[in-house]
Amino acid sequence: MGKASDDGRDYSFLLVQLSDVAETMAFAIARASDAPPEALAPVSITQHIPSVPSYPASKPVFFASELNRGSSLGVASAPDTPESVRRYYSERLAAEGWAPATGVKDVPDRPGMTVFIRGREILCCQADSGTDGGTRITLLHKRQGLN
Repeated sequence: MGKASDDGRDYSFLLVQLSDVAETMAFAIARASDAPPEALAPVSITQHIPSVPSYPASKPVFFASELNRGSSLGVASAPDTPESVRRYYSERLAAEGWAPATGVKDVPDRPGMTVFIRGREILCCQADSGTDGGTRITLLHKRQGLN
């Protein structure tokens, strides 16, 4: 993640590495520097995407959506370990009808991204050690199949 300012605009940058060998997504968002603080306050992913739970005690960091494609990306931080976050999502999503896309049960202590499906929705969930000693949670949600 990164930030910069120029010409009365604030820019936020986010890079998401989807695999160890390739597949990096880059997001750049610009907004007026004089935007009121309440307009910039992040809200939980559940407020943006009701079908995706927010991790308890997590703090939202970033959110972006592509309405034409029905996709959304949420990033949050949590004080717990990546294993605790992965275990929470594995159990909570299963209880809400989501299933691992590979048909194999997720292993909470295995790093990397887990992909879940439910009907015509797909959710990519990743939990990694954050720079502050906590966990960075990345949730990529897509509706209506893959385009």
